[in-house]
Amino acid sequence: MNAGSSSVAHRIVFLFDRLSTCRQCLNNSSQCAWCESTHTCFLFTTYLAKYPSGECRDWYDSIHSVSKCLDCSRFLTCKDCLRNFECGWCGDSDNPTIGRCLAGDFSRLRGFENCSVALLGLYNLSVSEPASWSYGVCPDIDECRLRMDNCNSFATCRNTFESFECHCNRGYAGDGSSYCNKT
Repeated sequence: MNAGSSSVAHRIVFLFDRLSTCRQCLNNSSQCAWCESTHTCFLFTTYLAKYPSGECRDWYDSIHSVSKCLDCSRFLTCKDCLRNFECGWCGDSDNPTIGRCLAGDFSRLRGFENCSVALLGLYNLSVSEPASWSYGVCPDIDECRLRMDNCNSFATCRNTFESFECHCNRGYAGDGSSYCNKT
């Protein structure tokens, strides 16, 4: 191998190291692959040298996988977001319906100091401090406090996990939602 080809190989490897997203990586060359677990682009022929202990368990190549690049932002609700193991929900602490799906794992959000910084920087979305990171379970939404319930005007709303209940006030009877009649 002459010095010129070594220099070219070094430049190619350097180019792959600078590609910071799956889509950038796979759209760049038919020789590259994206490692999902390390979030790095690499020259596929260097796989064994780059990951000798199997650190890269899942990868996408540019020939078969471009459509599989994960984009957490396409998920608009926490429930849809958390169905994807590479995504988590950054939500407003007071109203978790206000938030976005972002890349991360059980331990943390990826690429940002915290959710408040990420939401403001990426979406110009200002939220209550501190915004919360949810990975395993979506935060409960207090429909009663946020007035998202459909309780009758003569009923009291009681928040439950992932829902709410409407109970007619004392002196009234009914289902709590569509009617509460005076007894």
